[in-house]
Amino acid sequence: MLALDEYRTSVLCECGCGFPKEISQAPETEFVVSVPPPTRCHIRTALAQEQKEAEDRPTPEGLLWSVAFDDGASL
Repeated sequence: MLALDEYRTSVLCECGCGFPKEISQAPETEFVVSVPPPTRCHIRTALAQEQKEAEDRPTPEGLLWSVAFDDGASL
């Protein structure tokens, strides 16, 4: 785990983009990247909607969340 932590702190960009610093922070990278349209995570969308609706409950930060597929759902 120490090696992984060292890799994350010394090699990867601090912003969380997932790229090594030598790529993400290089001046020549500035005008050669593009951002494709996002892909939606339907699990996270459903979870976020429920969490938003729970904001008015007492201490919502104490709620533990999980996700379950509806009965009869097939993928």
